[in-house]
Amino acid sequence: GVDGYYGHYSGTCTISSNTFSCNGRYGFSMTGSTLSATNNKFYNNGSYAAHVTTSGFNECSGNTGSGNGVNGFGLAGYVNTSHSWSVGSAEFPIILIEKFTVGDELTLTIPAGTIIKADSTGQLTVNGTLNVNGTEGDSVVITSLQDDEYGGDTNGDGSATTAAPGDWYGIYLNGHYTYEAIGNFDYCRIRYGGNMTGDADANISCTNKTNSGHFNNSISEYSGNH
Repeated sequence: GVDGYYGHYSGTCTISSNTFSCNGRYGFSMTGSTLSATNNKFYNNGSYAAHVTTSGFNECSGNTGSGNGVNGFGLAGYVNTSHSWSVGSAEFPIILIEKFTVGDELTLTIPAGTIIKADSTGQLTVNGTLNVNGTEGDSVVITSLQDDEYGGDTNGDGSATTAAPGDWYGIYLNGHYTYEAIGNFDYCRIRYGGNMTGDADANISCTNKTNSGHFNNSISEYSGNH
């Protein structure tokens, strides 16, 4: 495995086209720094395939894996440039492990077919713009880590846990005097958010200063609150 806690705390790290396998805990972990992670393979690591808290995320795409304790790319922190997230396999989702923030005047784009899951403290906060670009027949799914219906048994516990309303916080469109907080959702399915201990109290929550956006051809279901 690779631990970037010390080596990349304030720098820029790129991991591309590598294999991380058979490590006792994480295949790759990092705290701090700016990260780009593309086309990596994660096999048979004991915990999360990747576990990252970043001070700037440039790109996450094409990563795949199987046999990991938690079979996905765990992510928290914020972006410092406009970019997109996508997965290399539906069985290897991006996982919100805490709050992830899209900064003011920045855009995060999520293309069709992407699956994002969230643990109990997962939250996506949007100060800038979130574009969820699902298509008919190829939706974007944002759901609980314990939801086996989409992306498979990501937490690897069989039927020991099942998804429930309020499993994660939700998506928070954080409109402010200076933040636009735009959310554009097309062919998106959002499930099991709305835990009121976070900033959001619904699958999608927006302040009265959220600038604009739309929710079209989409489904919001099993929220813990609104």
